[in-house]
Amino acid sequence: MKEFSPFAMQNGTGSVQLTHLSDPFWVYSHILDRVARVSERSVWSIRDQVRSMEKTTGPDYRKLHHDIARHSFHVTETMDATVGTLEHILKSHESLLEPKRQSTALYGKELNFEVWEDVHKRLEFFQSYFRNLSHRSTANEKRVHNEIAFAFNMGAQKNSAIAVEDSGTMKTLSLVTLTFLPPTFICAVFSMSFFNYADSGWRVSGKIWIYWAFAIPTTLLSVLIWYGWTKMFPLDRKARGKARRSSYTLSNMI
Repeated sequence: MKEFSPFAMQNGTGSVQLTHLSDPFWVYSHILDRVARVSERSVWSIRDQVRSMEKTTGPDYRKLHHDIARHSFHVTETMDATVGTLEHILKSHESLLEPKRQSTALYGKELNFEVWEDVHKRLEFFQSYFRNLSHRSTANEKRVHNEIAFAFNMGAQKNSAIAVEDSGTMKTLSLVTLTFLPPTFICAVFSMSFFNYADSGWRVSGKIWIYWAFAIPTTLLSVLIWYGWTKMFPLDRKARGKARRSSYTLSNMI
């Protein structure tokens, strides 16, 4: 397969014409032809890498961030520098070409004037060509940023879902603690000792009913207060529901 050459596409041939030597800028058109081939491969190879990461269900975002993003920055920087350099080359060539245009308008065409015009058009062609490559490279860079942002958002959503699950576990532990705390508190305050481990045997006090008479109501009251509090201030429940809906939406997007 013949290698792609934007210079050959624009000129129709890759040969160097001897008449072009009259223009000192002729060499730039041929150098830019070689640079364009390398730049074309660089830009589209980054695009292929980004596209493959976009199509992957569980891409390696560490590789995406540290490798593809880094190369994308370098390619974009190179394209911008190339476009800027071409602008200066064109301005310099224009400063030499303009007097020849004025002379041609007054005295007729000078020798090899068409060569200067041809070289200038080729430089303009490469300026447009590299500017388009720069736009493509910038688009690749933005796509990489979009994938990285999506990865961070997915991580945040997963962390939020884990936090919601941990919150439910903590509530369960709090409820168990709340159930046993009132009876323990009553025993500690009133120093209730209903069991006797004497040598004659294990005996239970006949007034143990006092303990249950206070422990059961206080436990129920504590649970009712906790339940009423969650009904009056259901912020955690709303947050949990919102997190679940967000996680479900993102999972469907993937």
